[in-house]
Amino acid sequence: MVANKAVRFVLVGLLLMLVMVGVVSAHEHRQVEGYELVFGWEIEPAFAAQMNQITLRVNAIAEESEATEEPEGDHVEGEEHHEELMGVTGAEATLQLEVTFGDQTRSLTLRPAWRDPGYYIADIMPTRAGDYVFHLTGNINGVEVDETFDSSVDSFSTVELLEDVQFPQVLPSTLDLLARIEALEAQIAELTAGS
Repeated sequence: MVANKAVRFVLVGLLLMLVMVGVVSAHEHRQVEGYELVFGWEIEPAFAAQMNQITLRVNAIAEESEATEEPEGDHVEGEEHHEELMGVTGAEATLQLEVTFGDQTRSLTLRPAWRDPGYYIADIMPTRAGDYVFHLTGNINGVEVDETFDSSVDSFSTVELLEDVQFPQVLPSTLDLLARIEALEAQIAELTAGS
């Protein structure tokens, strides 16, 4: 009977792991002194020039232990340990988030998601394709946090070009349009200077 329960437990665990592979690969998980941080893009893959959000889930990890007993005849006493995750509220007041791309850095504002304790979002529209670096600092209930999250193929999505998914025609990016406007302004300046 104990062997049957163990086999069922292992099979259920493997099934859950297979189901969660997609979710886990899209976000990065970290543990910081009794807290779990889950960090990533709201929409993956992330595309340049498309509105997105950074998401941060902050859970307190409570270890729960309970005595277990088998039915009469197979009496075995022991302890099972389960991790229970509880969303932490109020972290938007004590955590700061910065994003860096190349030599540019900007602060982002974390705000709690409505009716989802422990879930925080920060609005961002990445304007260029590539890897972004996020630096999370501050504290959670007095526990110091100083974590860096890099978008890449090994953690959460690097930002991709929107052209890769545009169909039927590729639209010019904002940067392309600005470059064209600057070139036209330079030509106009040359023409008016010559008059």
